[in-house]
Amino acid sequence: MRVCLTLLLVTSVTCIAGENVHFFETWETRPVLRDLWRPMCECWWDSELGMKSPRVAAHFKHYARHHSPEAVVPEIFADLKTHDSELVEIAYIYLLAQWPRPRVLHLLEPFRYSRDSNLRRAADEFRNDLLEWKG
Repeated sequence: MRVCLTLLLVTSVTCIAGENVHFFETWETRPVLRDLWRPMCECWWDSELGMKSPRVAAHFKHYARHHSPEAVVPEIFADLKTHDSELVEIAYIYLLAQWPRPRVLHLLEPFRYSRDSNLRRAADEFRNDLLEWKG
């Protein structure tokens, strides 16, 4: 009985830990970000509109309404450490723009001084893009 329970637990943890998301690319994202990426479908994407494609935009706005930037911003940077692509960065900028600007800019500050040059670059780009955001 214990062996069965242990095996079931190990299998379920492995499935949860190794869940990939698919949106033009495939990667293993952070648990907090799975609700953002898992439902996404390439069929939602309109190449003329990009992130402003109606279903994509609505999904990102819905996610932002139900998650705090304080919980998500550190996870965005952790995700970028393992999977950094132009599409993902654009998507995260769009997500960050859904929250109050002063809150997000404050949360980006520690990452602008990271020892990791890639995180510093991403934080600076996010900050600059948000300061120019017309939405």
